[in-house]
Amino acid sequence: MKRIRMKKRQAGRSLIELMVAMAVGLGMSIAVSALYMASRTSGGVNDSVVEVRSNGRLAVQLLSEQLRMAGYGRYLSSAEGSAFKGSQRTGQNSSGVGYAVNGCDGQFANDQSASAGCGTLSDIRDSIAIAHHATGTTDLDCVGDEAVADTTNGTSIATIVNTYYVAIDHGETGAADDIYTLYCRGGSKAAPVIPGVEQFEVRYGIDSDHDFSIDRTLTATEIREEMAQSSPQFDFSRVQSVEFCLLLRSTRKNPSRDSVNTMDCDGAPVTADGYYRQQFKATVMLRNKTYRP
Repeated sequence: MKRIRMKKRQAGRSLIELMVAMAVGLGMSIAVSALYMASRTSGGVNDSVVEVRSNGRLAVQLLSEQLRMAGYGRYLSSAEGSAFKGSQRTGQNSSGVGYAVNGCDGQFANDQSASAGCGTLSDIRDSIAIAHHATGTTDLDCVGDEAVADTTNGTSIATIVNTYYVAIDHGETGAADDIYTLYCRGGSKAAPVIPGVEQFEVRYGIDSDHDFSIDRTLTATEIREEMAQSSPQFDFSRVQSVEFCLLLRSTRKNPSRDSVNTMDCDGAPVTADGYYRQQFKATVMLRNKTYRP
């Protein structure tokens, strides 16, 4: 007897099952894409945070080290004591006492000579010149130049003077790369040091009554106003400490997320615009007194 073979009915997927599978697949794709975008955004923000904090720490370290060296070197002896010989770029007072630091609220009119005074004033971008005598023939300034012979007070002394200020760095592509940058001028030229410095404010702790304690904390303009008086009570030779504040900004904007509001060096809020910002402050006591009674 012959067997009759029955063909099995082939089963397929229904339209509903296909639609469900497509919906599940689409949901998984969206979830993976969202995770990738979140990771990318977080990575961009973290890069900005690392950049700003690294640059901020470097700026504070650099300025602090320079200020601790301020006033180091040879001194003028007199019946009243001894005084730092100073330098042409930081200047001296009418008694011949040299300034280890000199500053402007804004930029110097001529950062090669303190006697030229200040140029364009600014409330948020100050300048400071820091001087010390060389400790040896291998001493270099902030741009790699050797110490320059300075004849202030009639004696030729190898002197290092670094002037820090903020200016726009146009980068390699011109205006597209414009960013405020902390510059340092050494003996012959200036060079960018720290990018993204939107504010650089400096205040000076003054010993106004000659007792080697800080009586007042003033801006460079306030010190210069006192120096312009007929009988000034103090000048830059009486600076006992320097406090500074920098507001740094990331060099790249993160379009996926606005930066958190932060405070500037004057305590005013900075509107979030996609850049990461952070404030850095330090106060440095001048170890080498420019005047010793």
